[in-house]
Amino acid sequence: MTNTESNFFIVLCLISSAIRICIITNTVSNFFIVIRLIREGAANRTCENKIVILLREIRCKLKKSVLGSFDCNPYGIHILTVYMFGSKNMAGRNLRLAVPNIKWLGLFPSDLEKYNIPKLCRQILSKDDISKLKTFLEKGDLVAFVRSNASWEKELQKMSKEGEKAEIEALDMYEYKYLANKYLPSKFRAEDWL
Repeated sequence: MTNTESNFFIVLCLISSAIRICIITNTVSNFFIVIRLIREGAANRTCENKIVILLREIRCKLKKSVLGSFDCNPYGIHILTVYMFGSKNMAGRNLRLAVPNIKWLGLFPSDLEKYNIPKLCRQILSKDDISKLKTFLEKGDLVAFVRSNASWEKELQKMSKEGEKAEIEALDMYEYKYLANKYLPSKFRAEDWL
C-alpha cells in the first residue's frame, strides 16, 4: 500500500503564540499530517478561513478524518466550536466556513493527569476563562450541544472542577517534541478523540 492509499488523518493544531508564521505543514508520521495554525493575538481571519476551506476539501473530497488539537482552556474549546459550527460574526457564510465533522483530539482536561503534565505547565483559570466556560455549561448557544455529548460535558466539568488550563505548547515544555513524538501518536493508537 502506498502512502497516498493509506488511511491518514488531518490534525489541526492551534498554537497561541507570538510567532508570525501563519501555517506550517509537517508530516509527523505515516498516519497523520499536522497543520499548525499559529495565532498572534486576535485570529488572522483570512488565514483561518483558508485553513477551514482546506480542511473541508480534505474532508469532503478525500474523505479523510479531520481532528483538531487545541489549547486546554475555554478559548481553545471555543475556537474548536467555531471550526465545527462557524461563528455568529459570519452567520451568512457559516456553511462554507465550517468543518462540522471535525473531532476534538485534545488537549483534554483529563489529558493533564493522564499524560502526567507537570503542574508547572498548567495555569489557574482566570475570571474570563470561568465566564467563557459557563457559556458551554450553563448559558449560551452551545449548552445543548455539550449536554447531548456526554464526553464533552465530562471534560468541561472536569476543567471547571479542577480550575486548571494548559496550552498545547506545555507539552513540548514538558519534553522536547512531546506533542509530535508521544502525545499525538498515543492519541491515535488509542483512538482517543471526541
